[in-house]
Amino acid sequence: MSTYPRSQIRIRTRVWRARLALCVLGSLSGTLSAQTAAPALPPAEWLGRLFFTPEERFAIEQARSHADRTTKPANPAPLPRLDGIVLAPRERRGAWIGGRFVADGSELGGWRLNVYRNGIVLTNAQGESYPVPVGAQLPIAP
Repeated sequence: MSTYPRSQIRIRTRVWRARLALCVLGSLSGTLSAQTAAPALPPAEWLGRLFFTPEERFAIEQARSHADRTTKPANPAPLPRLDGIVLAPRERRGAWIGGRFVADGSELGGWRLNVYRNGIVLTNAQGESYPVPVGAQLPIAP
């Protein structure tokens, strides 16, 4: 069984301590330099019209107003979703649609709502029925 003499153990311990200290110092200096680095310059849009001639400012304003007029309207509201159903007896029976409770047999956007075990059935004035399972989007606008 071989063992290291005490002098070699001391030397190796000092070497490892020095390496560890250098690693910690290197990581700290990298962190500090990243924190003290000059902040990024703001984008040119942040400055607005500050450094433009009056003609360039007028052209920028015209382009912005034209872009505002030609932009498409925002996306229409998403179709409501059947979040869940309540199968309690009588008047408490209904469905959760788009976060609000709708009672069984009530009108919803021109459709009559009937609650069943697997979901709801929407019936329009012409008598056409459309079954909707729980979790699906309704084919009608809110």
